Amino acid sequence: MSVELVLARALELAREVPLHELSMALLAQDLGVTPALIYYYVTDRDSLVSGVVNLFFKAMGERWRPLTGDWQADLAAFARAAYDNNNTYVGVAAYLAQHNRFRLFQKVRDGETDHGLAYFDRAASILQSGGFPAAQAAMAYHLVMQHVVSSGGARVRHLSPADHRDYIRVRLQAAPPDRFPGAHFLAEAFPEVTADQTFDAGLALLLQGIAGWLPAGAVSPEGVAPSARRARRRTARPPAGAA
Repeated sequence: MSVELVLARALELAREVPLHELSMALLAQDLGVTPALIYYYVTDRDSLVSGVVNLFFKAMGERWRPLTGDWQADLAAFARAAYDNNNTYVGVAAYLAQHNRFRLFQKVRDGETDHGLAYFDRAASILQSGGFPAAQAAMAYHLVMQHVVSSGGARVRHLSPADHRDYIRVRLQAAPPDRFPGAHFLAEAFPEVTADQTFDAGLALLLQGIAGWLPAGAVSPEGVAPSARRARRRTARPPAGAA
């Protein structure tokens, strides 16, 4: 038994159990020990919650791919890793969608890495590499992370139209078309919208809008215009069907 073992097991339970419902007693029962022993290693509920969230951010970091230098591609990959991590640990995603405490910065012990801070630093560094002023980068980060949290929360709580497609389709088709022509227009397409489709489409729109903040020909700190980097990569790709 150790604090590392207790927190690792709590993270595993948070694949399904909402973190705000994960009690010391439930964790003790799962581990086959007394609650007093859990308190001995974890000391209090804040330490349990923060410890689990810190491991959650650490697991997210393990999904990161090497940075390419294209801020849009790198930020998209970063957001996708965060979204996928939310879908793996739905109990933590549910907590982060409803609570501010430990949403980012963690209660760490001496010598321990705050993986929430590392998460923030990576996103900020990606936006800095795109040549954004700090104020724009801060807003871009907040918008993208709101999208990740809300999309993950919607998936966890089954809020997407596709989660209720049969009910929605029946109700829309039953509405008089002469009174609700717009509803009939979307009667087939709307019930098919999934959480993953919503995340991808919303992220693409966000990145497109954020890119519009940069003036034409803007140069990143690396000395290359983002549009030039993208064009260079496109011309470097072999044509379709090439050996």
